[in-house]
Amino acid sequence: MERRKPKFESYEDIIREIEELEKIGYSRLGNWSLGQICEHLGFYFKGSLEGFEFKAPWIIRILVGKPFRWWLMRREGYPDNSQTVPQSVPPENVDDHEAVMKIKELLSRLSSAKELHPSGLFGELTLDQWRMMHLHHAGHHLGFLVPNKS
Repeated sequence: MERRKPKFESYEDIIREIEELEKIGYSRLGNWSLGQICEHLGFYFKGSLEGFEFKAPWIIRILVGKPFRWWLMRREGYPDNSQTVPQSVPPENVDDHEAVMKIKELLSRLSSAKELHPSGLFGELTLDQWRMMHLHHAGHHLGFLVPNKS
């Protein structure tokens, strides 16, 4: 099986995708389940809504964050070997349904947000930049789940 490359246009697209994966089931091409992916994405969704508990050192934000942000904004996806902050790595035993319910609530909040907090790596982002980052990030991870044939 080949990894998918879903492209989302809105937060509602992500909701539809995770509801469908939960409903019909999926095969994993990577290490994480739907619940684990939702937990991981939810860490960043919640951080953009409520603020992050971590902030990369200023030198990392300048030397890594700004070029990586520029690169991501001009692509449609994250590189497969991207690193993540340890706090965002989900535990093994995440319940898919509970994680789906939590992420749907976060996505609903993001849809109506008028202002978001700075990224711990990229710094200040506009609402559109945050949306693009979140959509690409979700597409990257959800692409590792292949829906079962219905």
